[in-house]
Amino acid sequence: MLSNRMQWTVGICGMIFVMMIAGNAQAEIVAKVNGIGVSSDRIDEWIRTLPDQERQRARTPEGMQIVLQQVIAEEVMYHEAQRNHIDRLTSVLDRIEQTRRQTMVGELANQMLREQGGIEAVRTHYNAHKQAYKRVRASHILTETIEDLEEARAMLDQGMDFAALAKKVSKDPSAATNGGDLGLFTHQMMVPEFADAAFAMKINELKGPVKTRYGYHLIKLVDIQLPGDFDALEEKERQLIRRELFQKRLDELHTQADIEVFDDAVSKYIDGPKQSGANEMDFEDTSHNE
Repeated sequence: MLSNRMQWTVGICGMIFVMMIAGNAQAEIVAKVNGIGVSSDRIDEWIRTLPDQERQRARTPEGMQIVLQQVIAEEVMYHEAQRNHIDRLTSVLDRIEQTRRQTMVGELANQMLREQGGIEAVRTHYNAHKQAYKRVRASHILTETIEDLEEARAMLDQGMDFAALAKKVSKDPSAATNGGDLGLFTHQMMVPEFADAAFAMKINELKGPVKTRYGYHLIKLVDIQLPGDFDALEEKERQLIRRELFQKRLDELHTQADIEVFDDAVSKYIDGPKQSGANEMDFEDTSHNE
């Protein structure tokens, strides 16, 4: 039910967060391979890539010794790759360039978040647009067809509890546990058709069918919460404002850029055959010729 923009921005901000969590401890040289130092931050980097349960084990003294051996093995392989000029492969150069681009984009986004997402910038924006942060609480029942929605409404008219009915018939997977309760949300957090309907309702009012790309909704408005003082906002609410400011700046960059989308080429790409993803060697390897 989250809007595309919100989903995309959440993804961007999540990526940036991962890039910001590098440790600040002073790195130590813990080993050398062919005279090249292996620093302790390499161990930290390796551990951060592990799943949570494995990460806990890796942070024990025994686990760190195992990770160190893995890092050394990686370094040995890296040196051998250099000796075999793997860095000259076009496919490798392409991936290096992609990593460079992603790192630059991540750093720019990091700067944008610092500039746009400081506490005073967030406070100023909130106070200037306070009415936009009205929140409502609603429950919904989602169906695939209007007929199914009409049947659900008929059962409500016969006295069935909304939450019980949502658990029984709603196509929203979360309804089985929350009875269709969506909690508090701002207008920007939902897809436009759903948000427009919910924010025009009165408490305890039912509205539907409301058509979105997810299907047909029957909405019950549970509560309306008017915006209060900025200092009373929860951190997750402030984070949403930071994302809005980030998105606003991103929209400005889009407006300033000269962007062309070639629909015919896009359609041809979407409809055409897909590559397997395996890259062939793009220079002749003669090192194993007999």
